[in-house]
Amino acid sequence: MRETDRTPPTTSSGVPAPDPEGRLSSALALYQKVAPLDFFDRLQQQLKLRCRTGVFTLPVVIWRMVFQRLHDKGTLWVAVQQLIRGLPAGLIPRPSKRLRQRTVSSHTGGYNQARQKLPLEVVERVSDHVFEQLLGPAPEALPGLGRRVFLLDGSTLLMSHTPELAAAYPPARNQHGRSHWPVMRVLVAHELGCGMAMRPHWGPLDGPQAVSEQRLTEEALERLPTGSVVLGDQNFGVFSVAWAAQQRNHPVLLRLTARRAQGIFGPVLPSGTDRRVVWKPIR
Repeated sequence: MRETDRTPPTTSSGVPAPDPEGRLSSALALYQKVAPLDFFDRLQQQLKLRCRTGVFTLPVVIWRMVFQRLHDKGTLWVAVQQLIRGLPAGLIPRPSKRLRQRTVSSHTGGYNQARQKLPLEVVERVSDHVFEQLLGPAPEALPGLGRRVFLLDGSTLLMSHTPELAAAYPPARNQHGRSHWPVMRVLVAHELGCGMAMRPHWGPLDGPQAVSEQRLTEEALERLPTGSVVLGDQNFGVFSVAWAAQQRNHPVLLRLTARRAQGIFGPVLPSGTDRRVVWKPIR
């Protein structure tokens, strides 16, 4: 078949099939645009990091991790195989001899070690920079509002059972005993206009160091753009969240439980109630 005779693959319903390679190429181009090499150079200088040479430089390792999340399989082996096939000059302008000759080992040990040695602060700084660059001049949530709105969303994640993870994130306990899997509590703030999520905050669900969603919210508030509105469901409709947000100049729009709303506004809540009240915390 000639190249000009090829048509995009479709599903049985006639809808164009997903194009994973095109999606990954677009993601790589965007990654290079918002996090160019000079950004990584400045970051390494600011954090006084030793500049890695060879194959697994800082921007390459970060992109490999993003690649794993976007790829359908996302294994270490797949990530290394894609690296062997070559990377654009904009991602690694001074490729090593192994990259030029495409003699990089297909073993995953080198990449895995580089990934594990990556400082957490580097990942956080890169994530925050990418978020700020992509958010840019995002449209306001509502015409005329003049503010961004961030929706709070909490969840939990089950993790592999290892002694280290089980100690840091103790498995949850209920009336039937303790579960097997370590559990992490996660909180994310999504920008309502475009749906982008900020870097998450997390902590253990159970154990002596357990954190609540409200506690994680206070951490997230420190990183919201100044004056942003905080939007939350009734799990966040508590005095501590409203107080913490107001102290940081973030207006709030929170849903309250009926009992809590009646305690603040009175026993009768007619439709359309809109009045100023003083919310005093109880012990």
